Amino acid sequence: MNQYYYSSATGQTYTAYQMQVLFGINVQTTDISILNLNQFYPVQPSEPDFDTNLYNPTFVWTIVPISPSGEGAEQTYTANPKPLPEAKANGSAEAKNAANAQ
Repeated sequence: MNQYYYSSATGQTYTAYQMQVLFGINVQTTDISILNLNQFYPVQPSEPDFDTNLYNPTFVWTIVPISPSGEGAEQTYTANPKPLPEAKANGSAEAKNAANAQ
């Protein structure tokens, strides 16, 4: 799995290769504190904590502490209701699948 780096200056994410080519930063040899000083943050895994069959997720980037030191970026999700007909159809399908599984 590729590691991505979020730039709070550009609002974009970059691969290790892009960091080297675009910014001259070798993420393999650069300490996280130096990355953070340059407004780059390793992307931390995150997922919506709500049912995406009923809600459309939107996200903002949040800077969070990571171990052993430094900061990373993760996506913080907000639930936006799907149109009622779509949500009803998705909810009905989920209920049928759950009933069939039992």
